[in-house]
Amino acid sequence: MLKTGKTKHEGKLLRIVRIVEAFPHQRFILLGDNSQSDPSIYRSIADKYGDRIVAVFIRSVVPENNHSTQAILQAISEKGIPTQLFKDSATALVHAKLMFA
Repeated sequence: MLKTGKTKHEGKLLRIVRIVEAFPHQRFILLGDNSQSDPSIYRSIADKYGDRIVAVFIRSVVPENNHSTQAILQAISEKGIPTQLFKDSATALVHAKLMFA
């Protein structure tokens, strides 16, 4: 991929926006972790494209970030988007099955 001239995090946001805009009739599930900027990037996506985001799943890999991650997920869920902070894939799978059953 060509370098965007942006930081990794800005680049990730730009790439996601391009995908969302390239598929205007598609809905998306955002899956990431709380080690760096995924929660805040996904909040930005939810702010702009909330009607197209089905759910946001964040894996807790840095327990010290859980409090700030929960605050971001709360803001996303207030838009009517289901969110989940999970520790392992099995837990995420259980919640996904319940959400989409």
